[in-house]
Amino acid sequence: MSIFRYSISDALRWASFCNDYNPVHFFYTSKNEKPIVHGMRVALDIKNHILSNAKTFSDAKAYLNVSVKFVNPVYYNCDYILSPFSVSDRIKLKLNNYDNLNTVIETTVTTCDNHKASAPANVLLINGLYFSKYFESFLVNFRQIKDELFWDSLLFCVVISSLKNQLILVDSLEDILVNSTLIHTHQHLTYKKSFIDTYKYSDENITPYIKVWCNSLIKYTDNEFLISITACLYTTEPVMSSEIILKVIKGDCYER
Repeated sequence: MSIFRYSISDALRWASFCNDYNPVHFFYTSKNEKPIVHGMRVALDIKNHILSNAKTFSDAKAYLNVSVKFVNPVYYNCDYILSPFSVSDRIKLKLNNYDNLNTVIETTVTTCDNHKASAPANVLLINGLYFSKYFESFLVNFRQIKDELFWDSLLFCVVISSLKNQLILVDSLEDILVNSTLIHTHQHLTYKKSFIDTYKYSDENITPYIKVWCNSLIKYTDNEFLISITACLYTTEPVMSSEIILKVIKGDCYER
């Protein structure tokens, strides 16, 4: 049985790493009633659990797919329990509130033989010089997390920091993001197992780089949008891609 519990100190550590100081994680809000834990921070712990049990996956498949759906908010100072790890062609885990068993995060893990990352013409390109400060911060703040998950975390950081970059803007996204709150709703992660298992950050023979692009912007109401952005890590080929789906809520939805 794995128990998860978070405090504001966890939020500050994660925010210092990825610069995600979204007010919903630190203030009482009119939308969420009380501060909520960074979804990606919790997902990191779930994936750390998955990688700790990676020997249960078939080595015959080259790629691992991890799909994370954020169903309900995770709150500070509450206990959450991860469902037992079971093996099949499709592994599903649920993170549930310990007291009422309500599901807050659903995670599905599969393997596949191949993966194609089709980047459009308009992409934001980021080279390895950008990575070092994040790697140092990751080692300091998340010693209990497997080093392999640094790349997953970095792709999330890149997505958040690139939201207003002119190269990936679609329609009036820049205007939409003004005075808005972002809520992480889904992540779809695919990575090549051989790269994650063998690559070391200090490997001077490989210089990774990242491409970032916007997939879609969907308007649900005048005040709510869904945006999908992909960040893909390359060496001589795509080795990890992360699609991040965010809900954009227009207006000030937190109380200072």
